[in-house]
Parts: sequence; structure tokens; C-alpha cells
Amino acid sequence: MARFIEWRSGSSALTRLWRPSPAFAEFRHPLPQAGEGLAVPLRLSRFHLSRFIKVPVKCDTPSPACGRGCLSSAKAGEGRGAGLFLLFVLFSSAAHAQTPETLPPPPNLPPFRWFASTDPQRQNDDFFLLQPRETRRVPLAAGTLERLWSTSLFPEQLDLVLEAGPRRRQVLLSGGVARRGLLAGKAFTFFPKLKGDSLANLDKGAALIATNRAAQPSKWYFQAAVRPKFAPAVPVKPREVARRLFRLQLAPGEEKVVETWDKAGEIYEFSVAADVSDAQTFHDLRFKAEFDGQRAVDAPLLSLAGQIEGKELVQNAVADFDGSRLVLRWPMPFKSAQISLQNEGKTAVNLDVGARVREFSAAPSPYRFCALQNAATTQQGKPVEILNLSGEGAFVGLALSIAPNAESRRRTFAYLEGNERITADGKPFEGTGNEDFFSSAWYFPDRPFSHPFEGLTLKVPSPPTVSAYRWMIPDAIPFQKSLRFDFEHGNGNNSADLEWKWTAIWYQKPPLSLPTADSDAAARATAPDAPVAPDERWKIAVAVGAGVMLGVFSAWWKRRRRQ
Repeated sequence: MARFIEWRSGSSALTRLWRPSPAFAEFRHPLPQAGEGLAVPLRLSRFHLSRFIKVPVKCDTPSPACGRGCLSSAKAGEGRGAGLFLLFVLFSSAAHAQTPETLPPPPNLPPFRWFASTDPQRQNDDFFLLQPRETRRVPLAAGTLERLWSTSLFPEQLDLVLEAGPRRRQVLLSGGVARRGLLAGKAFTFFPKLKGDSLANLDKGAALIATNRAAQPSKWYFQAAVRPKFAPAVPVKPREVARRLFRLQLAPGEEKVVETWDKAGEIYEFSVAADVSDAQTFHDLRFKAEFDGQRAVDAPLLSLAGQIEGKELVQNAVADFDGSRLVLRWPMPFKSAQISLQNEGKTAVNLDVGARVREFSAAPSPYRFCALQNAATTQQGKPVEILNLSGEGAFVGLALSIAPNAESRRRTFAYLEGNERITADGKPFEGTGNEDFFSSAWYFPDRPFSHPFEGLTLKVPSPPTVSAYRWMIPDAIPFQKSLRFDFEHGNGNNSADLEWKWTAIWYQKPPLSLPTADSDAAARATAPDAPVAPDERWKIAVAVGAGVMLGVFSAWWKRRRRQ
């Protein structure tokens, strides 16, 4: 049966909201119905398509029930037409000069209304229990639906319907097939505004309707963010666009200034290429930035792409990482700026660094890009404080890793039962679980995945370790006076043996007052050895086996020579 590969342009709705990225093409694999294709990680960073182009190919994954939608490796199928199209794109892209686009300022948005199945009694029962054939209607609010997430005990037997207004009723999920949005594993996510979907506009009386088609009771979890309608800011046009290239050699522990800008502008792409293809090299590089003379960024470079732990290739809304080159597309406006890189590894590295910068007569936005890494050991009865800020801005992202410490005897992921608790200007937003925050479900799938706004970069069963990211680009949380972000661990903060490491990302108006950053090198010195991913264990087994065989052969050879 013929299916389709779907090419998604860098000139997507995301671009119009945030950045004029060097476009990326994304295959989605495998989607649950004919006409929607299977995805492989293809990086085409120097061209973009102005619209969706679908190429018919053969699909080697016949199962219609698979809906992971991941960016893990998979065959894209065969087909002479697809091959000719790929050659055309690759050859024509070399001559395509990217035209910069205007960029709206970082999110200056009204707060959204939050709807979730959070337990009001705080007993960790963050779900609605649906009896067989029961239908539950959840009233929403008028406005723009920024994000919808849902999961259930039996998602293949859950019907999910969005009633956006009078005569505007649409089935989102039915029979394990996502009619709108994405069903990955057991988690369903929907970003209608970024897709230009008419369902993004909710009228008065809008509602989310769930029906349990299973023969037994089912737990239903959901989260929805609805933002009041507002007039977006008019983007400022740049005066000049420049690309700067730098070469650096960093000795172990050495820090160097990449570049200093003394005129107003905006860094809209920052790339680093190393002379070795090793994710650890990028984990060991620390990115530091000062904007308008104030410290704004202090975090490992790869964490800004979403990866705290792991060696997975990354492709999402703000980053591309292919093992030897990392491209970041976080908008960084400034009046003046200084970017530095520090090598926290044990070997020297040679780097090619690039920065694409727009120049303006004045800073294009009053907000400054901020990012900070920190670490903590969980304490009984206390949540982990992710971020505590005073001022005005918007929270837009989190990359997080959790692992038991060396003395822990944990063998399960039950510590993921805790909820996020975000308070902006006194208004609380509480979720339904650690992995739910990252738009996943049921303690994450077994294999890493990379989606535009969320991803899992590492999962190891023993000791139970996870590393994930979420970019809150469509559903950024604005604050005018203060923001506090706490994460529970386990049921009622019942753990004291977990090592948390995270990078929080937000935009803020100066003055900036960053908390004290954790030193990644110091954290590694006190943290237990990083767990080995299952896919890497075969290498250890081969090495051990080879060593044993070499020892046996050596002993036999010595005995033979003596004879």
C-alpha cells in the first residue's frame, strides 16, 4: 500500500512565531493511517520549502496501529520518484540563498487559562475515572487553544472530541488513530495554532469530550492551555544581517570569548562544529552569555538543545545536532552582547563557531534570553525548586535529567509520580506528573524520541534514569512580577535519593538576576557514574569477551612456546 513521506518546512507556523530558521525537513514515522508517512531524521539545513510537498513511496511498516511519530532511525521506503525529488532538492539547495525574515519579539503574552485533571485533594489521583461507555465533558474557555495533551489507560479505546464552538465539533482521537495532532505511544498532543488549524479558535461554550469505549474502567488524564485572544506585536525589520565565523582551540578548563557586539541586534542562529563526532564533547562545552552587560546564560551547550544526558541525535524546534555539529535557533536580542565558550572536558577541542546576527537601530525586543543549569539532591517532604525569579518575562523551556544516587536501591520509575507546580504572579498552574509535563505518559516510552517541542534523550531501566526536554514555545508562561517553578518527586515528595540536573530557559526584561549556577564539572565530580544506555551495552560485552579470548589465547601461546 502506498503511503507518503511528509516534508515539513522551516517556514512553518513555528518560524512565523519565533525564528527564520535554516529550514529543516522532517519525516514523520510511522503515522497511523494511509496518507501520513513514516519518519527518518533528515537534516537539510540550507534550504526550505514554502509548503507541504508529499512524495508517494512504499512503506515497510504495514502496521496501522503504530503512532510513535518519532525521529528515530527507520527506512523511508523506496521509490524512483522520491529519489529524483531528493536529488533535485539537494542540488538546488546549494544555490539557494536564505532570505532573512522579520522576527517577532520573544513572547510577551497574556497568561493562559489552565485546565487539567489534577487531583484537588492532592492525593496523586490526577485523573478522571471513566466507567465503560461513560462520556465526560470538560468545559473550556473562549480564546486560543495553545496546547492539548491527553492520555488514558486504554488510549486505543478512547474517543476524544473537541467542541470548539457551535457546529464546530471535531474528532481528535478515535480507535487509536489521531485525526488531528500526534499520538506517540500512549500520549496525544495537539498544537492547533502552530498548524494554522481553525480549532485553535475556541468560542464561548467550548468543551473537551472524552468517551471510554473499553469494557472496563479507564483513567483519563488531560491538560489544556487556552490563552485569551490578543494582538501580536509587530515585528521590527532588521537593518543588516551578518554571519560571523570563528575558530577556537580550547584546552581543558579554558574559557574564551567568541565575540563581542556593541551595537543593537539579535543572534538568531548559533552553531558549533567540533573536530570529533562525540556527544560528550558538546556536553563538556559550556555556553556563557552577557547581554547589555548583565550575566544571562550559563549552561552546558547541549542542554540548550534539550539534552542533559544521552548521546542521541537531536532535531527539534530550536536545535539540530548530528553528532559533530550543533545548531541553536533561540532568538537572543540585545543592546550589547558577549558570548563565551568554556571547555569543561579533559581533552583539548578544535571548534568552528558561527553566529547569524541581525543588526537594528535599537534592540528589537526588551526581553533577554536567559538560561541556567542547576542541580539538586531530593529531600524528603520538599519539592525541587527549578526556578525562582523576580521581574517580568516568560518561561519557555526545561531540559531535565533524573537518576538515583550511588546508594539508592531503586528499581522502578515510580519517582515520576510528582507534579510540576508553576506559580506566575501568584497564579498557580499544576500538572499531572513528571513525564506528563514533557508531553509523554506512563513513565515515558522505552526508546528515546525527538519531537519539535518535547523529547526523551535517555531512558535506562537500571538504575532507572531519564533525561527529557520540553519547549513551551506556543504555551509560554508570562509573568509580570514573579515566577516560581517547583517539581514534586514521587508521591508527596517521598524520595531522598535522586540526583536532579536541569537547565531552565526563559526571557526576562533587565535587570537580570540569575540565581547561582551549578558547575557541571563539579556536579560530575560528586555525581555517580552516568548509566550506560541499553544500546551501548553490547559494546561493553564485546570488549569484555574480546579481552577474555585474548587472555586465553595468550596463555595457550605461552604454553606452546615452552613446549
